[in-house]
Amino acid sequence: MLNRALRLMDVDSIFKMNIFIRHLHKDIEALYCEQKSTKTYATLFQVFRGQGLSFDDFEKVKKTEGGLMSFNNFLSTSLERQVSFGFAESIAINTDLKSMGILFAMTIDQAIYETSLVPFVNVKNVGSFGGKEEEIRFSTHSIFLIDCIIHIPGK
Repeated sequence: MLNRALRLMDVDSIFKMNIFIRHLHKDIEALYCEQKSTKTYATLFQVFRGQGLSFDDFEKVKKTEGGLMSFNNFLSTSLERQVSFGFAESIAINTDLKSMGILFAMTIDQAIYETSLVPFVNVKNVGSFGGKEEEIRFSTHSIFLIDCIIHIPGK
């Protein structure tokens, strides 16, 4: 509900959830500072996100290859490619032909990210999966460089 409101810029819903949004962002910031000080991450590491995207939006993304892409919501990613690929694949299988499943593979460079104002955290021990999955959560307005777009053959 929150990500939908942020994505659609639904001001009424965002306003109603502002306390929750601020609290979630502050929790992510606090965990980021804690994990940053304990060197939780390697200098370079990769995260994955599977999601649905309309064909029109996908064409827009393809045209911005080499450019930047912003996620204006709390972004949930996984350190495990297969987990995220499963989300993308389920959309591709259960599609109404108006959207496609896509997999984002994002390389995070700690040297660059340390100067960013957008924190991220590993929520493995505080998330809803009970420590079973390595989930990395980014706060709102994370920006990524679109390095390349590769078609994965299959469904």
